[in-house]
Amino acid sequence: MEVPNIPQAVLDLLKPYLARGRESLDGTESTPVADLEISLHRRSAGSRAYSVESRFTPPDSASEIRLGADTAVEVDFDLDALRELAAGSDWNGYGDELSSAFFEPEAVKLAFGQAIARAGSGPLRLRLLFGPTAQDLHSLYWETLYNPLDHTLLSANQNILFSRYLASAGGHEVTLRTKTDVKALVAAANPAGLDEFGLSPVDTAGEITRARQGLKTIRTTSLGENSERCSLSNLVRRLQDGYDILYLAAHGSLLKGQAWLWLEDDQGKVARVSGDELASQIRALDNPPLLVVLAVCESARKDEGSALQSVGPKLCEAGSPAVVAMQGKISMESVARAMPVFFEKLLRDGQVDRALASARSALAAGGALDFWMPVLFMRLKDGIIWRKSGDIAPEPVRQIWRLVSDKTQGRPSLESALEDLVAVPTDPDNQEVFSIQLKKLLRDDTQLASRLTDLIVESQKSAGNTAAGGTVINVAGDVVGGITFGNNNASFGDNSGTININNPPRN
Repeated sequence: MEVPNIPQAVLDLLKPYLARGRESLDGTESTPVADLEISLHRRSAGSRAYSVESRFTPPDSASEIRLGADTAVEVDFDLDALRELAAGSDWNGYGDELSSAFFEPEAVKLAFGQAIARAGSGPLRLRLLFGPTAQDLHSLYWETLYNPLDHTLLSANQNILFSRYLASAGGHEVTLRTKTDVKALVAAANPAGLDEFGLSPVDTAGEITRARQGLKTIRTTSLGENSERCSLSNLVRRLQDGYDILYLAAHGSLLKGQAWLWLEDDQGKVARVSGDELASQIRALDNPPLLVVLAVCESARKDEGSALQSVGPKLCEAGSPAVVAMQGKISMESVARAMPVFFEKLLRDGQVDRALASARSALAAGGALDFWMPVLFMRLKDGIIWRKSGDIAPEPVRQIWRLVSDKTQGRPSLESALEDLVAVPTDPDNQEVFSIQLKKLLRDDTQLASRLTDLIVESQKSAGNTAAGGTVINVAGDVVGGITFGNNNASFGDNSGTININNPPRN
């Protein structure tokens, strides 16, 4: 099958799906995910022992099953030993101590092993749920857990979707919008006078730029970049407009068990806001953000990670069903490397736990020792923060989209042309500019031209075969007049019975 004009053929294939929403091209066919929920509950007040229960849902199953023991299982954590290891930043030792305690009961290890086996080559969603009597366990660094089967780090495994799960207890129901309707607010607080408290300035321009670049086609508004201060009142006023994603870069601190965020007042000076107050404001919103990302910079003091780790569950319970926070003293380099990967994966299918698993995996692969510090608090059982709209494009068309999108790296003109096409795919000027930029790319990359040709032919063959096979219309009774079909082909007169319509194949 001849492909005379690659840019035009690419346009013809992409335009119908861009018109339905870019997720038709970004999306992938849903992969069944096995789900393992492990819940912990304190046995009695003052006790170090916690009971453990597990629930497992196999892939493609509508019902859950219990794994491991049929009777109650208990675990006991040496909190003093864990605190000492954390104080010395011995994170390998911390992970060993926590893993040994958690998987010491054979039933817990058996449940995990059975879940891995039942998941097969597919992903396993691993959710840790801390009951109302076990909320203090959020202070532990669960992302340092080792796999008891091979001693690899669970949170660095891209095929294990690890999160801390909070069961909904009243409050806001989660209503998902389509990806094309999603919008984000990026806020950064850099109040004057931070140096008086031993804190370094927050790079507001850098934080906002990185977040914008990561969010790409998501409609994004910023706060704290120009004259408008990143104060609590301004933040809440913006969120009242119904943002789905909030990215907040700010310092945090922990004082007598209370978490504080260092925002700004109307004069741009320090205004500390308690985690409880921010959660209260989130709870009062008609539409709380579906995803909140709390980021801190390299200058974080020792208590900052604990502060944002403490705020995460509060915001999740207040109405935001997914909260990503940075625990510990994560480096600026790791945040800058993790967030682009996180947003890139998130934009593909809206699965926040899969996106964070990929980000942690990328950090670990690059040798970052703080890869485990991004933590996800979630009360979404499937991890998805927006619903799909329209049909997903056939695989060859999605491959064409990915090939072209990947080639925009280092080519700002092609990237700009593609973004304009995504924004208004029916605009002739956008189509022409995109075609010109794609032609330039193909002149320099003959291998890409060959691959695109193969995919275009594959897509056209699929569409052509459907058309060439003909359409059978069963006519009940008599049809008086004409029937028009195909390329204005017609059958006139009194028609009854079965009419076979054979459309010519498309070239």
